[in-house]
Amino acid sequence: MVKKIKSTRDYLSVFWGISLVYRIIGKVTGLYEVPKWLGAIISALIVTVLLLSVIIYFINKKNNKENESTNSNSNLI
Repeated sequence: MVKKIKSTRDYLSVFWGISLVYRIIGKVTGLYEVPKWLGAIISALIVTVLLLSVIIYFINKKNNKENESTNSNSNLI
């Protein structure tokens, strides 16, 4: 499950990075104006990437606690 979440987060991060470069080039050169809807999509991507990162962190933390408790129980045997 964590692998799927990480891959989704990575793909969204790549899209976010490309769109960020697109916006910077658009503002610097003045050749085209970035639509407002694209700004909303970028904001949603940022929030999604942050939420997925937090979810991954807590899943990994939970898995580490379970592994530590299993290891401590096996040492008692």
